Amino acid sequence: MHIPKLHTLILAAFTALTFAASADERHFTHVYETTTAPKGGIELENWVTWETRRGGGDNTNLWKFRHEIEYGITDRLQFGLYLANWTLTRDAEHRNSTRYESASAELIYRMTDPTTAPVGSALYLEVEGGHDLFAIEGKLLLQKNIGKFVFAWNGVLEAEWSGHGLNERVCNLEQSFGVSYQISPKFSAGAELLHEVSFDDWSKSGPNVLFAGPDVSWRFKRGYITAATLFQCTSVTDEPDIQTRVIFGINF
Repeated sequence: MHIPKLHTLILAAFTALTFAASADERHFTHVYETTTAPKGGIELENWVTWETRRGGGDNTNLWKFRHEIEYGITDRLQFGLYLANWTLTRDAEHRNSTRYESASAELIYRMTDPTTAPVGSALYLEVEGGHDLFAIEGKLLLQKNIGKFVFAWNGVLEAEWSGHGLNERVCNLEQSFGVSYQISPKFSAGAELLHEVSFDDWSKSGPNVLFAGPDVSWRFKRGYITAATLFQCTSVTDEPDIQTRVIFGINF
């Protein structure tokens, strides 16, 4: 699989920054945890997601990039700004195309602590806007830390308007679950499960899609890298067969 030189350099730069800086760790790539940045804390997250589709003779590869700055307003309230969400597509004829998709902002409010409370909990709100796109997403985040284990679950509801005049409406429901085990102070491994279903025009249900796969997380003095590869367990041709996501976290 060939990645253009520019994007190889971008990935290498993000990796170098991660080794040189610091961040609060993330155990999962598709599951949000209830922990938030401390008051005044600033974190940079860079996301790279690779999706491949083989069904229906599509045979395309899609890279998704997100660049987020997080700020701890209080010890419980975190603000995040996604400066750019963009994609790189490589089709069956090996032609590449890039596209700026959107920018978005999020708030996460932690209600209870996952270590001291029976269940850690937080509320998540994200607003996204781009060319012919507007979306609002809400999440309920639950988490429990037991010894070296971290268990986390997200329930997601998203309303999306797209197309010319924003006349195409979709409601997305999602559940995700993750479990991670701390093998050493610097390394954790586990698994993630992702279930999705969409409702066109907020009424007609589409197929249920299920993904599952392993994840790993490396922690450094002032940074982390978390990666997961999820495989589609259903047979929905319009969805990726495999999706791999890597998140680089840097704390300033």
